[in-house]
Amino acid sequence: MDVVIQFLHRVLLDVGPFCLMLGLLIFVHELGHYLVAVLSGVRVETFSLGFGRKIFSFKRGPTTYKIAIIPLGGYVKMYGDDPSAEIPEAERRYAFLKKPLLPRTAIVLAGPLMNLIFAVLLFMAVGMIGQEVPGTQLGDIAPQTMAYAAGFRSGDQIKTIDGSPVFKWQDVKNDIESHPGKQLRFEVKGAHDGSTRMVLATPKLEKNGFLFSFKNRIGKINGLTTNSDSTTIGVANPNSIAAKAGLHTFDIIEKIDGKSVMFWRDLGPLLLKTAPGHKVWNLTVQPYNGQSVNSSPTEGSSSAKLMTIKLKIPSALSAQPTKLLKQLGIDRSDMFLLAVKRGSPAAKAGLKVGDKMVAINHLELQKWQQVLEDVKSFRPQDKTMAFTILRNGKLMQFNITPMLVSLPTGQGTNAKRYAVGVLPAVIYVTGNGYLEKYKNPVRAFVFGVKSAYHWTKIIAISFLRLVQDKVSARNLGSVISIGRIATRSYEAGLTAFLRMMSIISIDLFLLNLLPVPVLDGGHLLFFAIEAVKGAPLSLRKMEIAQQVGLVLLLSLMIFALFNDISHLMSSW
Repeated sequence: MDVVIQFLHRVLLDVGPFCLMLGLLIFVHELGHYLVAVLSGVRVETFSLGFGRKIFSFKRGPTTYKIAIIPLGGYVKMYGDDPSAEIPEAERRYAFLKKPLLPRTAIVLAGPLMNLIFAVLLFMAVGMIGQEVPGTQLGDIAPQTMAYAAGFRSGDQIKTIDGSPVFKWQDVKNDIESHPGKQLRFEVKGAHDGSTRMVLATPKLEKNGFLFSFKNRIGKINGLTTNSDSTTIGVANPNSIAAKAGLHTFDIIEKIDGKSVMFWRDLGPLLLKTAPGHKVWNLTVQPYNGQSVNSSPTEGSSSAKLMTIKLKIPSALSAQPTKLLKQLGIDRSDMFLLAVKRGSPAAKAGLKVGDKMVAINHLELQKWQQVLEDVKSFRPQDKTMAFTILRNGKLMQFNITPMLVSLPTGQGTNAKRYAVGVLPAVIYVTGNGYLEKYKNPVRAFVFGVKSAYHWTKIIAISFLRLVQDKVSARNLGSVISIGRIATRSYEAGLTAFLRMMSIISIDLFLLNLLPVPVLDGGHLLFFAIEAVKGAPLSLRKMEIAQQVGLVLLLSLMIFALFNDISHLMSSW
C-alpha cells in the first residue's frame, strides 16, 4: 500500500504542477478572447479548456463551457467565424466575421495581451511575496585578474558605486556594463575585519558574452564574480586522517565545532582557528548520497541528513591552510569525477565516479580547465590520450580516445569538439543574498512591469537569434520541457513557480503573435491585409494559408518533441 501511495504522490508531484501551470495559462489566454468577444457583442458558442472528448461541461446562456481530455490548448468558438457559413440577416449582429475590422482585431489580440497582463500580475505577486536574488558579496577573486589588481578581495561586499547604494548583483552588473572606460568608485566592506574602503576600477570595453542582448560590447571588470568554491571535499587516500575519520568524496562540510563554514577559502583557516587546545575537530557534514551534490550546502539542509565526524588533529599541525588540508587528506572536489556518461570513451576505458584526475599525457593537472583544453585540442593522429587518475590511493593509467561530439556552448549554440564523457564536481556557492520584496502595491506593480518588459525583450531576442541561426534549434522544447520546468520550479518554492509561470506566459504572448496562420498572429496578418486591400482575402487563399500554417506548426511541435525525447535519452 505504501508503494502505491508513494507512486501516486510522485505522479501528482510530476503532473500536478504541469496541469496547474498550463491550465492557468490557457484559461487566461482564452478568457481574453472571450471577454472582448462578449463586450463586442459577438455570441460565444463554446469556451473550451483542452481539445478532444469532453470531461466536463455545462451551458449558461448561449455558451457551453467545457474541459476536454487533451490539456494542450483551448479555444473560444464564436458564432459566425466560418466564412463559408450562411448567416441569417437577424443574426448578423452576433457574428464574428460580420463585425468591423477593429472589434475583430481586438478580440484576436486580447488572448496574447491577456498572457502579458497575467505575467505582469504574477511578477507583481513575486515582488510582494519576495524573492531571494544574488547580493553584492563577492566570491573568489583570483590573483592576476583585473578585479584583484584593482583591490577587490574574496568575500568583500560592495556597498555603493559612485555614492549610490547597491543591493543586488544585477545592479552592480548594470553599472559596470553601462560605464566602459569610466573610472567607478566602489565602497566595499571587508569580509574579515568589517572595515570599509574605496576601490577604484575602470571597466574595459569588451565583447558581450550574453547572446540575448542587442549590446555587442559592454563594460567588464574581469575576475569580478559572486561565485565561490563550496566546501564539497574530495578524499582520495583511504589511509588519510580524513578517510579514517569517516569522510568521503563529495561530502559537504557545513560546520567546524559548531561554526558555519560555507566557502572553501575559509575551510583551512577555520580549522586552524579552532585547533588550539583541542584533540579533535567536530565536523558537521552533509554526506554524499550517491546521486547528487547539493550546490548550496547551507541552504535548506535537513538536520536529519547531517552527521557529526570527529577529525583527529595531527600532532605536527601545519600552520598553512593549504598544507593543513593536504596533511589531513582533504582535497578540493573540482578534480574528482562527479559523473561518467554511460557508453562514453571514459566509461569504456574504465573511469569511475569518484576518480581524481591527476595528469594527462604525463603532465600534472592543477585545474579542470586544463582537462577541457587538453581534450579539446586532441589530434586524431595521436590515437589516444593517457589519463592518470587516483583511485583508492593508487595511481592508475587509462588510454582513452576522445570522441568528436556536438555539445552546447554557453551561448545556446552547439559546437563540435572532442570529449571523453566526464563531469567534474565543480560546485559553486554564492554569498549573502538579497530579499527583493515590495510591500507597497504600486512599487510591486512597477516591479512587475519592469520584469515583464525584461523577459519580453530576452525572449523576443531569442526568437531573433533562432532565425539568425545564432541559437541552435535543438534548444526548442515541447510540453515535456514545460512539464519538467513546472515540476522543478514547484519543488523550488512558490516564488520560483510563479516566476517561471510568468516567463512561460510571456513566451505564449510572443509565440501567438507570430504571423503564422492558425495562430493569433496569422489572423492579425489577415486583418492587416484586409485593412490595406479594403476587403478580406478570398476563402481559397485563407484555406491554403491555414493549411500551410498548420503543417508548419505541427512540424515545429514534432521537432520540439523530438528534441525533448533526445535530451531525455541522452541523460539516461
